[in-house]
Amino acid sequence: SFTIPALTRGVHTVGLKNQTVSFTVNSKAVVSDGGGQIEVGATVKIDATGFGGSEVVQLKIGDAVIGSAAASSSGSVSEIKGVIPSGSIAGNYTIHAVGASSGASVELKDAVTIVPSLASLSPAQGTTLTSLTVKGEGFTAGEPVTITFDGSSVGDPVNTNTVGQLDTTFTVPSKPFNRDGHE
Repeated sequence: SFTIPALTRGVHTVGLKNQTVSFTVNSKAVVSDGGGQIEVGATVKIDATGFGGSEVVQLKIGDAVIGSAAASSSGSVSEIKGVIPSGSIAGNYTIHAVGASSGASVELKDAVTIVPSLASLSPAQGTTLTSLTVKGEGFTAGEPVTITFDGSSVGDPVNTNTVGQLDTTFTVPSKPFNRDGHE
């Protein structure tokens, strides 16, 4: 028994005295960091082996390339960084590690689950009656989202757009809310 070292994808020869047999090295990829629940704009890292020597290995979600790195001469690459693109809606996503020249592809089924996030709040400070703009992403398309201030709703739910993004404005209340959510 022996361990196969990092090798390029393809057929290799294993020999014993005057006999040889073929062994095929297939491409392999694993999530090294950032898998599971992740927000839009966050990074996932993938380790890959068995690609072409010095070949560019791309990370894809659907047709979108989210990151790439060049493999070593032995066909391996550590921590290909992929950034979850803006406009991604909530849900499970499969990431493909694809050799740009060989076409070799490894599917990492449901590698990430995109979850909603607060993208920005502007301004970050102010007084009562200040108009605040809230932006969020990673929701499902058309999802009704309730905006709260200190735990109380500031109005009716706002529906996200077709790519799960939210952009809405509300006014900071002039009086604190009581226990039933009213001023």
